[in-house]
Amino acid sequence: LWQQRRVAALKTENAILLKRIPGTAAPPAIPSPATLAAAATVPDVASLITQAAEALRGGSQHVSAVNAALGFLTRIGTEQMSVALARIAEVPDASARPLLYKYLLSYWAEKDPSAALAFARNEIPDEHRTMVCEGVLTAWAARNPESMLGWKSKTGTLAAPPVQDSLMATVFKTLASQDPDGAFQWLTRT
Repeated sequence: LWQQRRVAALKTENAILLKRIPGTAAPPAIPSPATLAAAATVPDVASLITQAAEALRGGSQHVSAVNAALGFLTRIGTEQMSVALARIAEVPDASARPLLYKYLLSYWAEKDPSAALAFARNEIPDEHRTMVCEGVLTAWAARNPESMLGWKSKTGTLAAPPVQDSLMATVFKTLASQDPDGAFQWLTRT
């Protein structure tokens, strides 16, 4: 009982002293174990972008480099996309930067293709925009060809003819893996 009173008195005295010091706020609350556990599982976006950039150093597109970069980029949640994309803009290796945009936005397109494509079309620097949009559209076509085709029918032309051919090949492969007869019927209609 005496110790509890002493602790309470010390807390009161500490609060009074903190108020006297200009610019000092109350001491921070001690985080709960659940808060600490959640913070430990959230990846550090800056670190993930740095590691992915290192894997793609010099614009490397070797399979092992791409796989390593994707391993880092796929740990970034959609709620962290704006932070990640801002960090990519700060990557000093100009040859790795467009690949980072392409792979991150292609990954985002698997979850929310419209948002990823809108970002690619409106926010990516001009010199990287075409490549990044192609990556997003290809990821979208591989994930949900019907949705991508619906978007295409509303908006018109997707890209340059070689890119359109590549996208249609991706759509066909995806459809054929699900329903070969339906894919061939689709192919004869287009």
